[in-house]
Amino acid sequence: MSAAEVSERLWERAFQLSYFILMDRSVARECVARAIEKLAAQRSREKRRAYWRGRKKELTIRRISRPTEDTLQWLICLESEVCEKEQELQGQPTEADMVVRYVKHLAQLSTGSSSFHVNIGFNRLLRNYTTPEVQQIYELATGRFPASEEYRKAKGKLLNQLAARFERFLRIRTAQYGELQFETHAQHEPWSGLVEECLEFFAPWSGRASCLPDGGELPFSAPAVSVPAGRAHNLPDRLETSRCHWFMHSTCYGRLAEQLGFDPPRERLSVPRFLHRDGGGLGSDPGSAERRTAPLSQEETQVLRERMAAVVAAHQPIALVPLKIIAHGTVCASLDPTRDERRTFEIPEGTRLLEFRTDTAGSERMLGTHWLDYGENDAFVPGEYTLALQGRRQLALSVMPTSAGQGQGSTRARVTIESRAASTLGERLRSISSLFGEGSALWRPALVSVALVAVGVLASGTYLGFRISQDRLIIRRMAAEVTRQKAAIAALEQAPTHTAQLVGRYAFRSEASNLRGTGSPGEPVVSFTSGQSMVILELPVANGEHALYRATLSSFAQEQERLSETALRPVNSGNRWIVEFALPAALVEGDTHYLLTLTQMSGTDSGRYLFEVRKK
Repeated sequence: MSAAEVSERLWERAFQLSYFILMDRSVARECVARAIEKLAAQRSREKRRAYWRGRKKELTIRRISRPTEDTLQWLICLESEVCEKEQELQGQPTEADMVVRYVKHLAQLSTGSSSFHVNIGFNRLLRNYTTPEVQQIYELATGRFPASEEYRKAKGKLLNQLAARFERFLRIRTAQYGELQFETHAQHEPWSGLVEECLEFFAPWSGRASCLPDGGELPFSAPAVSVPAGRAHNLPDRLETSRCHWFMHSTCYGRLAEQLGFDPPRERLSVPRFLHRDGGGLGSDPGSAERRTAPLSQEETQVLRERMAAVVAAHQPIALVPLKIIAHGTVCASLDPTRDERRTFEIPEGTRLLEFRTDTAGSERMLGTHWLDYGENDAFVPGEYTLALQGRRQLALSVMPTSAGQGQGSTRARVTIESRAASTLGERLRSISSLFGEGSALWRPALVSVALVAVGVLASGTYLGFRISQDRLIIRRMAAEVTRQKAAIAALEQAPTHTAQLVGRYAFRSEASNLRGTGSPGEPVVSFTSGQSMVILELPVANGEHALYRATLSSFAQEQERLSETALRPVNSGNRWIVEFALPAALVEGDTHYLLTLTQMSGTDSGRYLFEVRKK
């Protein structure tokens, strides 16, 4: 079978996946075309990730480097989101459609990271296993032992991202111990068939041969992953992909749960209940619609071939035509690259791609793309880039993370795009040679030497310029942080100290450290009375006078750090040891929840205290 035939078989698989999500043949075909246009660029990023993986083999994988089939599968999920939102604005989707999109978005968020996030996402937010159960299963399958705090943070971040995507359709409730959960169906059995079908579509395609064998010991000591000759450097990524399959596939996860004596996945299914804007249920039979369609016709396949050929032919500087800069289907700016123009706009967390498109010749087509970089904590990475244009011009692109707005749980980035003339190396060399006129050939060796020196100087200058720009971005962020810290210190220094009653005290109980959500019975309330500038929080500890502690105050549920103190020593108060943490009134707001985390300087987690601040 030729490479072209293999590609077209993959296109058919992608088309069926797109139709399964969107249930509209023409829209599904367009979604596949857009994903294919971006496949080569994304595969290049995946290969670079694998290259750095090989240079630092001891590091834990935080982002999987995917093969071609998994990359196209992920791009279909990414591209379909724009079409999904258009359908939802028109009120078309049924509740079955929304459940499919919920499982798809969960896979899109988690499989792009690692099996750790897949395990938490699918088994805390689609199945209702507890954190200790999910933790034990992950440790059994991987031999890794992340702290329980990592599980809570990952689950909270995924829940916030899902809530942002389906904010008009989902309700969040407070469960036992104050844990935040989506409101779910009371009866999950009718949805099990649809969920199983979703898992077949959205589990990584390359991991389908990784099912755990039936009977006998689980083969974790010798991973059951076949490695083709010359592909051994991909083993860590292939193993992570296999684990993603184990944690998503009900049969495989059932084997893991059985090994530890837990309930099978079908008994722990927890399907969110999707609602209308008015709060009523969407009311759909989960098995009422056929979610498969006829294969691509010859005409449809030919259209995809032509779109692919246009992308291959477009590997050249971007044409000087009016451009639209699009982020996930939203037009962020328009720009005429023939003129010196600058545009600035903001993009939300989760934006992966900027597209450069034009509407000339009566049809829209893509001229170029720019993938946005994220750090290990899933935050935007600042940077400056240039994209070549025709006619010796270029686009200068700058990405700068910004702080989230008040009450928001995600970060944003400010993007600046500027079209300008490019000063090319050839022009610089010609300007140097023009200094000598049309003299004899005696000058030619000297000109060659000058050219080589110029190349070295320009290369060094380009590299140093890039490093300087990166350092400037880092310095700006540090300056903003220093300004914030100075404001906090100033607020503390301005607090009156001459009157004792301006400082209050609140003593936490040791059992309060288990609270993980708002609205639970007995939730601590720290009150500031009129004129009170500070409250001393008393946190119980067990290790006595010889331990040192670090206390960190952050907003809830965004967990954005507000204040921290280190090297805190316990004091004896009423036959118990406590750590005192000063909470300034100027740094907190009334009727708002905060999270105080106490850890030993050695790294041991000593307690998490969720409380509400009230000001009278």
